[in-house]
Amino acid sequence: MSLIYRFLAIYYMYPRNNVFILHLIIFALIIIFRFLLRNFNQLFHNIL
Repeated sequence: MSLIYRFLAIYYMYPRNNVFILHLIIFALIIIFRFLLRNFNQLFHNIL
């Protein structure tokens, strides 16, 4: 929930939509990277 509040704060600090979309894309990339890393660790342990 704190991440949602952080992005709401970013949205209110930067009313321009381009900056908000840029931060949203970076946030999505971080989530996807963590998801892939977690799945890769599970697959690696399954192989071993």
